[in-house]
This record gives sequence, C-alpha cells and structure tokens, in this order.
Amino acid sequence: MGGVDLSTIKVANASPSSVLVQAVINIPFPTIDAAGFLIIPSEKRIECERALQFSADLIAIFSRSSRSVLSPVPCWALVPDGQEERERLNQTKGICSVSAMLGGFQFPMPQDNSLIQSLTDRLAGVAIMAEAFSQNTSAGKYREFVRFFEAAFALRFVNQGKILHRFLAPAMGYTRAEIGNWCSLRHPMTHADGEATKELAFDHDVRPIIARMEQAALDVLFNKVKWFTRSVDRRVVWSPQAITTAASGRGMVRQNSKQNSMIFQVIDDFGVFALDLKAVLKPLPETWWWRANRADNAEDTRVG
Repeated sequence: MGGVDLSTIKVANASPSSVLVQAVINIPFPTIDAAGFLIIPSEKRIECERALQFSADLIAIFSRSSRSVLSPVPCWALVPDGQEERERLNQTKGICSVSAMLGGFQFPMPQDNSLIQSLTDRLAGVAIMAEAFSQNTSAGKYREFVRFFEAAFALRFVNQGKILHRFLAPAMGYTRAEIGNWCSLRHPMTHADGEATKELAFDHDVRPIIARMEQAALDVLFNKVKWFTRSVDRRVVWSPQAITTAASGRGMVRQNSKQNSMIFQVIDDFGVFALDLKAVLKPLPETWWWRANRADNAEDTRVG
C-alpha cells in the first residue's frame, strides 16, 4: 500500500480469531533529541497505521464481520542497517512513549422508585443512553452520546463547549479544552460528504474520550433540571460512587462505597491503538531493535 509493505506474522499465544499484520516502511536513521530519545518521522508512522487499518477493513469486508485494531507488545521496532547503526541505537533511550492507561469505574446504580421517576420527563434521553450502552464500539457510543447531549440542551453538539462546561459537576474536572476536543470530532465522526469537513475520524480517535463522555452524560441525564433547553440549572438527584477527575483518568471513590470496580485499557506507545496484552512478541526477531521510555516529566495517566 503505497510505500508500506504489509505481511502477516505468527504469534504463539495470539487469539485464534486474530491476525497479526506488520507494516514495514523505509526511513532514514532517526534524529536523536537533546534528551536522548529517537524521533520517529510521524508521517511515516501514520502511513503504516493507515495501512494496518486498511488491512483490517479489508478483512472485515471480505469476511463480512466486525473488526478491531489492537497493537501487540511491543507495537513497533526498528531494523538497523548493520552493527554500527545498532550500536548507535543502543546509546539512545529509544522512543519517548506516550502510552496511556485509560481508566474508569463501574458501580451499581441505585434502583429506587424516586430515581426512576426523575427520568419520566426525559424519555428521549433515556432511550438514547440505552442505545449508547448497546453499542460495541467507541465510534458507536460517541455518536449516541452526541445525540444525547443535543437532545438534552436543544443545541448542536459542535456549539456546546461553553454550555456543557458550565453545567457539569466541577468535581469531575472537565475543562473547556477537553469538551472542545469532544465537539471537534463531531463532524469527522458523522459526515463524509466533504462539506461539513474533509477529515474522517474512526473508532481509535474517540476511544480515549468515551469513558469521560459517559460520565458526563449520566450527570446530565439525572441532574439537569429542564430537558431539551439550554438551561444549565442543576438538581441533586444522583451522584456517582466514583468519578474520574481529569481526562488522564485520575479519580476518586466515595468513602465506604461498595461494589466499585476499576476498568482500564492500555494504549500503545504512540497513543493510537489499544494494546493487546496477550499478543506479546517474545523473543523479538534478532534483526529487530526496540526500546521505549517515558519522559522524566511525563504525567502519570493511571487512575488514582
């Protein structure tokens, strides 16, 4: 595909339903920054990622099945041209990994009559939230959450950055920039006619934001006073047992709360695809070279 060579490789412990595809592209010896990290040309990496996505799409079409793209461990490697290049690579820190652990919480919802009655004036919101929870992909959930927020505030989602930020519970730590990012993906995730946007977004583009959108949607569903209006008035009907307090996934759990569980997903070194922790390439082929480290000032993205 263009300058990318695609081929399948075997992994001993991979799932029987998975196909491991490698994308290979030629690059010059990477630049080394002042901190000792390798700078992999992003445009070349993106070419490989698009080729991998294309191969997964082809498999889905010809097998008429669903597909997901996950990265193995490790998700990349360099093939040095001779021992001299390998020694130069050995003197570096490898790449600066931006891998993240996307975290969230699951906990039981109190099933009491008063809480149920509080939803009887917003049946559209209930129906759309049920549709969101019925989706198996992040892309599907994102589109339903967009419809949900539009139904709640009677306003196009691309214009909701300010109003949604004003409404959401301050303890949850939502920022205008975070919500603005959600809104900016609305057209690329919904349109493909080249008019609203010339960009296209897919499942992996919205995966990092879905847990936080879900938390925000539940806050709106239960605690917004007036449905289908631009009002930001709040009521105290429901509060979660645990919340994330930042886009990075940090969180808090209410003291003495029960039956909470933490869910997480690890994203690859480039922050693109989720990692398949069962697909471990070990040992690596002798011709490959790999090393990754975090920057000294990297934010800890685990749930706190």
